Amino acid sequence: GLAFYLNQGLYVGLRVNYGLSDLTRTERDVSRKELDDSNNFIFREDKDRNLTLQASVGFSF
Repeated sequence: GLAFYLNQGLYVGLRVNYGLSDLTRTERDVSRKELDDSNNFIFREDKDRNLTLQASVGFSF
C-alpha cells in the first residue's frame, strides 16, 4: 500500500490487492448467458481473479 501524510497527524492511504490464482472451480462456474443445444449449462473455463482497492483516511499519533 501507499500512505500520503498531509501533515504530522493526518494521512490518506491506498492499498491494491490483485489475486494471481483462479478463484472458481470449472465444474461450478456455469455461463449465465446461454445454454447448449440440449438446454444444459455451459461450463466456463476462464480465469476468475480478484481485485481489491482500499482507500483510507486516518490519524497517526
